[in-house]
Amino acid sequence: MGSDEASSSSRWSAAFAGASIDSMQIYDSVVARLFTPWAHDLIGRLAPRPGHAALDVACGPGTVTHALADCLGPDGHVVATDISPAMLEIARSKSTGTDSAPIEWLESPATPLPLPDAAFDIVTCQQGLQFFPDKVGALAEIRRVLRPGGRAGVAVWTQVEDQLFGYLRDAIANVMSGETADRYLGPFLLTGEDAAEYARRAGFANIDMERVTLPAVLRGGAQELFDTLPASGVAADIAALHDNQRAQLLAETVRLAEGAQEGTSLSGSLTASVLILS
Repeated sequence: MGSDEASSSSRWSAAFAGASIDSMQIYDSVVARLFTPWAHDLIGRLAPRPGHAALDVACGPGTVTHALADCLGPDGHVVATDISPAMLEIARSKSTGTDSAPIEWLESPATPLPLPDAAFDIVTCQQGLQFFPDKVGALAEIRRVLRPGGRAGVAVWTQVEDQLFGYLRDAIANVMSGETADRYLGPFLLTGEDAAEYARRAGFANIDMERVTLPAVLRGGAQELFDTLPASGVAADIAALHDNQRAQLLAETVRLAEGAQEGTSLSGSLTASVLILS
């Protein structure tokens, strides 16, 4: 991993770890909603069975975690880890169904995982790997906790030009600076090919990778897209803006996204590399 990628990713990781409840609630209300179709796509590829034990690494506000619990049923078990206390508080606050698996929430980095060997039938990591300082180590930990025959599902975004979030990167470049825009790129710098290579180095023998594109709609338009910035790796830069600068950045986001505006909604797509590992 290059130094620019490492520094950008580490900024996002630090932003998540130290984020406030308020900023994570914004993240949950906007970004996590966009992630829901991806959660079902990833879980569907792993085909968990009722009663399975599952681990969700870098669970965030629990989008994948709760979907897993619903799939596994009351005889299953789900463990979810994240480094962000705010994320975990939001995830815990969401109710689970009476027919869902129980969920255990752990504040933990991706490596080391405070979990025993061969404890899980499936492991998920949706949009987390790109932020881990030691990606090979994190994947090795995922492999360690998988039972023989178990499978892991990992999803990472492709380049920012493929994403609805590209409008934000361009607005930041135009209004603030190219350097700040580069710091925004943390989630979009890890390629699927590099992720697959890290998985090989971590000991996975079977790696299936597919590029997947799903529609994405923000019902609140460009304003909702803009509202994700306090939960990003440039949160400190955004907080330092004067009110008129913040208004200018929002106006530029609205201008750039105008062609994707449909009524009050902003429509586009998100693209990820989805890896199934065993």
